[in-house]
Order: sequence, then C-alpha cells, then structure tokens
Amino acid sequence: MRTSIALCLFIPIVLCADEGEGKKNFEASLLRIADLNVPAGSSGLGPAFLPVGTDPLGEGSIQAREDGRVEVQLDGAMASQAYSVLFCRFGFPPANCLAIGPAGGLTTNTKGDGRATVDFPSMPLPNAWAGAFVLTRTIGGQVTYEYVTGFRLRADTTSGPNAADIDIEGVIASLNTANRSFRIGSLPEIVTDNNTQFDGRVRQFSDLTSGLRVKVKAGQLADGRLWAREVEAEGGPARGRGKGKD
Repeated sequence: MRTSIALCLFIPIVLCADEGEGKKNFEASLLRIADLNVPAGSSGLGPAFLPVGTDPLGEGSIQAREDGRVEVQLDGAMASQAYSVLFCRFGFPPANCLAIGPAGGLTTNTKGDGRATVDFPSMPLPNAWAGAFVLTRTIGGQVTYEYVTGFRLRADTTSGPNAADIDIEGVIASLNTANRSFRIGSLPEIVTDNNTQFDGRVRQFSDLTSGLRVKVKAGQLADGRLWAREVEAEGGPARGRGKGKD
C-alpha cells in the first residue's frame, strides 16, 4: 500500500503539495483497437490479440509514473462496465501480458466515463519497460481487446484547397456517438475531435442532441466528410466555451 502525504496551507485560498506523487515518465492516448491501421491480412494488434472489441471511445489516456503508479482515463467508453489494464511487452504474446492492478480495475459510469489509479506488480525498483498498455473487457465470459496506447494522424485541414471554412446552419438530424459525428440534412457527415471548439449552449460533443439547431464552421476532409472547427448551439443560456473533450 502506498501512502500519500498532502501538505495544505489554509489561507484565503488552499495551496496543496502532494509529496506522494512519482514523476510522470510516460503518457499516451488510448485508441480503439478496432480503429487501428493494420497490415493486410492482419487484425487489431495481430492475430494473437483476437477477439477485438467494438466498444466506443470518445477519448482516453494512460500516464505511467516512475513509482509504478498508472493513471487511466476513459471518456465515452461503454457505460457501466469494468475494464482491466494490461501491459503487453514487445515480443511477448497476450498470455504473457502483465495485469496492472486488479481485474476490472476501472469501472465506467452511466456516461461511459471512468478514472482509476492502478499499480505495476510489486517488484524491486528501478525497472525499465517497453511495450503497450491494453484495456480489455470480459463479455459473456470471453476477454475482448478494446483499447491500446497509440497516436492518431489526421488530414491537414489548415492548408491546401480544402482549408476554407464552410459555414453551415441547421438542425441536427442524427448523431453517431461512436465516432463523435453528426448530420445536418443531406450534408456529408460532420466529425468532431479534441480540436473542435464548442460554444453557446454546448461545451462538448455529449451536449449535442438530435433536433438542436447549431451553427458550424467546417473544413472538408480528403474522404468527403466535414470536420467541425467550431460548433455553436443557438438558444437558451450560454454555457461558455469548451474544446472537444467529453
């Protein structure tokens, strides 16, 4: 068991210093394994990591600290579910992945959001590791591989012939929460990401609803879809401004 000593000075504001935190030495986004670009004839992280799950994910991240603590965050995953955290070393099959913390160590709420701090297995420090964090979920008694640490490359919407803003105003006809997109009338799919600015009545994608009237500034992606730079909902009290993070 690790103890954390917090020193707080109570004056007109509260100043706290947490002496128990280890230095952060690794941080990465979590991606859906089902979304990964993979070589032809392969799947997910490779055949040995099947089956690949289909849980949604708005955003996720992993932070590993030098004292062995691992902080996990999920936003927009499957609601009210338990996920296990594994560390899969390069060159080793799934059977040799290390369980980080207890099975089902991260549980999401009814919105699919969850936070957890788990620990590497107890062993002498220091240690050096190379590999990927993987989050799994048990469905019907079978483990599915849902999320993995990685990065995402996006089309350049700030330069080139598609850089100009497309101004759209209308009522949201439908929403796709799995890839954080929506449709207005017969227009192409409008996708949002962590760089999308939300304004007016909405501060994040999860605030959008079918039937809501919005103004959108968008750029066109190479695949014909639209990418929303700004989404502003009309009417009602203003909720301030937020960036595309649920």
